[in-house]
Amino acid sequence: MEFRSRVELLNKIVCVFSEQPEVREITLFGSCADATEDNYSDIDIRVHSNDLLCTQSKYLQLINNISPIFETLNIQSDSENLAQMIMLRDYSPYHKIDFGISSGDCIFSPSQSIYKNEQTKFNDSKLQTLPATKDIKYDLDYLLFRVPRITKCFFRKDIKGYKKWRETVNLLLGLLFEKYHTYKKSSHKNVFSRRKISNLYRRLNTADKMAFDKILPQSGELNLVDSFLEALKLIIAISKDKAAHFNIFLNEDFITYIENFCDDECNKVNEEQHLRNYWTISLDKIDIMF
Repeated sequence: MEFRSRVELLNKIVCVFSEQPEVREITLFGSCADATEDNYSDIDIRVHSNDLLCTQSKYLQLINNISPIFETLNIQSDSENLAQMIMLRDYSPYHKIDFGISSGDCIFSPSQSIYKNEQTKFNDSKLQTLPATKDIKYDLDYLLFRVPRITKCFFRKDIKGYKKWRETVNLLLGLLFEKYHTYKKSSHKNVFSRRKISNLYRRLNTADKMAFDKILPQSGELNLVDSFLEALKLIIAISKDKAAHFNIFLNEDFITYIENFCDDECNKVNEEQHLRNYWTISLDKIDIMF
């Protein structure tokens, strides 16, 4: 699939929100602000409004008019601030939008103001707080939104890729533990010692054991790119089973889209021998690093 450009997307977002009479300022932060963006950078943007509820009532439709929204993920929601990740159908997952609505100034550094309207009238409205649902849909969507953040680490040779890989494996271990014990509706963190992992491994069925061996090879040497892709696939499979158990709706189109995207990107990484070599490492060395 051929995606439209990141620059085009940023320009359209700025254009459409600068036309809204209640918008006081638009700021960029992260790589957008310090000119370090590349082909893998997302769009970090905050809209500062003098009528929060007015902006909240229409922001999704304004963005959807630019490109159909594939999925959203709430990060923060209170009466003064809304932060949400937004994935669009016509733009690469790398160019997801980290979007926010705020009453105050931008708290991120570095930041860059790219639009101001000091004549905007003030209306003391508050944001409608969005409910927090930390269930399996949220956990899976959170991981799916992280996929481009992880694959871009593989291309950039960014050491953060090791930490993100470990977080993904820990999520998988938690889901496997639930699958072979009892599914829990709310997410929770588990600490897995080597002994606990070994005990869990002995309980796995043949299919799960084969997948597990690709993620954490018994040889002790693994390629993080292959391992991450296999972990993602197994997480998706278990998440679907858990969602069915609790009768929770999942966005199947979005899941398939990101899984295919990850498959394609990991294959591209592995086609570059210097990248494949970089991400091939022993498990013992990872334990030392973290």
